[in-house]
Amino acid sequence: MAEYSVVLVEPLYDGNIGSIARIMKNFGFEELVLVNPPKLGGGSKEDEHACH
Repeated sequence: MAEYSVVLVEPLYDGNIGSIARIMKNFGFEELVLVNPPKLGGGSKEDEHACH
């Protein structure tokens, strides 16, 4: 099976990262690359978007 990475370039909001992480888990992707990510604000919002 081919290996793929998901790359987010300059995501504006930390919630976007959490949403993508959730989608990645649903489809079995494991590697997320962030290029110039936003400063994460305490962990609650991105964790909320990443969980079911």
